[in-house]
Amino acid sequence: MTDDDIDHAIASALAQPGDAGLDGLDALRERVERARDAADPVLGRLWDALVRIAQRAGDRVDAQLALAEGRVRWLQAARGPTHPDTLDAWSDLGETADLEGARDVAARAWEALVGAPVAGAPGPAHARLSRALRGFAGRR
Repeated sequence: MTDDDIDHAIASALAQPGDAGLDGLDALRERVERARDAADPVLGRLWDALVRIAQRAGDRVDAQLALAEGRVRWLQAARGPTHPDTLDAWSDLGETADLEGARDVAARAWEALVGAPVAGAPGPAHARLSRALRGFAGRR
């Protein structure tokens, strides 16, 4: 399967109403993970699309959080724990999980941020760390 085929599948899934394209796109992600390098950028596009589609289905909060956590774990592995996208994704996951009452997911997100090496990182990383410490303290 080419990148163009995958991009077409993503666009097609995003064009469907609600979460109609979610299961098919998740199955495609699994196939691509088995066939390609773990850091392949097309996986990032798949994860992004999966999270966007899951967010449209308000009644599938567990699926949304699981996909968001899968995306952030992919970001962490592919781009590193201190990459701004990784830190943003952990922060977003922690905040969303807190709002949804998913305390275990929120705690994992805050722990990941607190454990990220941010020495020498730009100011926004320190703001994320501060937010994570507040969130983590609230979970403990």
